[in-house]
Amino acid sequence: MSKKTVQDKKNNEFLQMCSWIEKELMGYTGTQRLHKNACLRLQGLRKGQHVANNACETYGEYPVNVVFNTFKANKLVILRAINGKTFETEDQKMAYICAIVSNRINDMYTRMKNAKKSEEKSEAIDIGAQNSEVAEYQRQTEEVVNSTFEEIW
Repeated sequence: MSKKTVQDKKNNEFLQMCSWIEKELMGYTGTQRLHKNACLRLQGLRKGQHVANNACETYGEYPVNVVFNTFKANKLVILRAINGKTFETEDQKMAYICAIVSNRINDMYTRMKNAKKSEEKSEAIDIGAQNSEVAEYQRQTEEVVNSTFEEIW
């Protein structure tokens, strides 16, 4: 894949995440969209920062799918947390949501990394042993027949 197609894929994933957040968490309908500061906060989550800023040090590098899956996995937690709270601005609401997600993003990263490792291990397992023709039962001991008691029954 060329660098441009990889970049386009990342942009599409990020735009998908933004539209999901708009609909599911923020309750936007129609043409209403997240503003610039909200998107910078989402980019900051990817870099381990409070708000995306190229002049500051990054504290992590998370793929978009990790951030997006963290939002999805914690949807009910986020909705429960923002329900009943009043926020003066959308930026405050987004900061609150991003704080919840940033506390859980490392757990999601670890879970996704472990799932990928276990998937690779399961692909590497030889399935020949599971085949019934290869794995046949063989008795390890001889069957003892006591002829004394056979005549009684």
